[in-house]
Amino acid sequence: MADKPNWTEVPNALMELMPYLPDAECRVMLVIARKTHGYHKACDVISYSQLEDATRMSRQGVINGVEAAIKRGILKREPSGHNNGYCYEIIADQVVNEVDHLKQSTKLTSQRSRPLVVNEVDHLGPQVVNEVDPQKKDLKKEKERDSGSAKRAPRTPSAKQEKTPAPVVTALADMCKIDQKLGTKEQKLQLYSTAKDLYQAGAAAGKTPDEIAETIRYVGKHWQGQHWKGKKGDTPWPKDIREHWRVAIEARSKNGHVNGVISTKQTPPPDAKPARESAARMLALRDRKWDDDAT
Repeated sequence: MADKPNWTEVPNALMELMPYLPDAECRVMLVIARKTHGYHKACDVISYSQLEDATRMSRQGVINGVEAAIKRGILKREPSGHNNGYCYEIIADQVVNEVDHLKQSTKLTSQRSRPLVVNEVDHLGPQVVNEVDPQKKDLKKEKERDSGSAKRAPRTPSAKQEKTPAPVVTALADMCKIDQKLGTKEQKLQLYSTAKDLYQAGAAAGKTPDEIAETIRYVGKHWQGQHWKGKKGDTPWPKDIREHWRVAIEARSKNGHVNGVISTKQTPPPDAKPARESAARMLALRDRKWDDDAT
């Protein structure tokens, strides 16, 4: 005889709410329900790492799901006093209210989509209603056609509409761990906006797309090693890369970095030292100009 399966308690209202929740928010709520109601607890201390393992999502996906549930009002989060996470509690009453609200909204929407009978024309059989002059009808169509062709006049692309090169976008997406196809709307908007700004600033400083991409990777690695969020293991957002740009560029200039690659520290021959110092000053001035344009 097969062993009896184990069970966990999940509020009925939460099960009814599942069809209306986005994927990330639904996964987070089910895991929190398992760790609270499943163990007969009102709340529980859960870390982001535990949520990542249980939901099989990235850190950013977990954060998005938690923030969405808190904004909806069905989840409460408070500091736990420990370094390993927050204390989470499902607001059962708000879950019930949210289900009722969504059901009512869906019902009203379906009712509004039904066809309405206007002046009972549908019940009177074939009749002439507001006989239209064919000549006026043709003139109206011609006018609409002319106005539509005027709106569709081709426009000359400006510099602002120039497409950001793929190496720049890919480098920023890799550092921020953003899937260009499956990422959220907010992630994609911030990714492409920041990549465009960095590319325009770099191009104005005379840098190629590959050089800009290498520098983006350098700034991202510098953020991970120096910023307190990076030391904690967090993944940077595109805006973090842009805000950290000045600090990373200055560090690269001081330490002899070139385009994100640390140059080998060998003692130069005596006659080459002045040339190297001059080149370093030119590189620092160029990077400072790029830094000012990017920020």
